[in-house]
Amino acid sequence: MEDDFDIEDETMELPDDVSDTSDDEVDEDPEVNPVESIVSSIGDENYAAAQSAFAGEINNRLRDAIDQTRVGVASKIFGSQEEVDA
Repeated sequence: MEDDFDIEDETMELPDDVSDTSDDEVDEDPEVNPVESIVSSIGDENYAAAQSAFAGEINNRLRDAIDQTRVGVASKIFGSQEEVDA
């Protein structure tokens, strides 16, 4: 039976839209602490960049808080509905 199945040693090429990266690779651009970025921009007297970084960080934090609230509300709604259905 083993003789019927022959595999040739060929290298497979990935399609153009698939990257050949593994999870073991280190990200070359480490995340920048947004507070450090804001303080650095203020220190450099680049107030427009500081304002942009501050607004972006506030938006991120608000989005996270809203998402957490949505999860809490949904769990209360669906949690109580499961008790009614049971």
